[in-house]
Amino acid sequence: MFKNNNKGFTLVEMIMYVAIMTIVGSVIVVFIPQLTRKNAYIQAKGEVFDNMTSAMEIMAREIKNSESVYASTTVFDANPGQLSLETSYNTIPTEDSTFVDFYVDGDRLHVKREEQTEELLLSDKIKINSLVFTNLNAGGNYPIIRIVLTASYDTPSQEVTEQSRVTLTSTVSARDY
Repeated sequence: MFKNNNKGFTLVEMIMYVAIMTIVGSVIVVFIPQLTRKNAYIQAKGEVFDNMTSAMEIMAREIKNSESVYASTTVFDANPGQLSLETSYNTIPTEDSTFVDFYVDGDRLHVKREEQTEELLLSDKIKINSLVFTNLNAGGNYPIIRIVLTASYDTPSQEVTEQSRVTLTSTVSARDY
């Protein structure tokens, strides 16, 4: 009698294995670049959002602590806007009040305090697409300012730039002393 000695694979089993591995490999090759691209979008948008949140908090704190809006250099309802505040918050030792300006130069958001050098409020990887300040209490005693800030990740890839665009809006009123 013949002994059935099943050591190894049959040709049909090998063909099925190769076919399955080809399908799995094709799926991986198609989805890995998409996952990598989506990851880049998510990271860029996260960095833009984190930077913008920080900048909005700084502007809100300055508005809350301001005494008035300095109308001579403030630009409301325009893009890019500029906000100039008179404040007694963070003054130099010899002064009772100081001026703080928020503005866009090129496509970067800056803050400038009187007698100090300007500073970037956002990472140099973030570009400003739009900055609009609106005075919601133009005839009132204290300012109520709406800030609409739109920014995106600064990269040569137009697709990443568009996918990373974020708009934040905040309304802040000065403290009524």
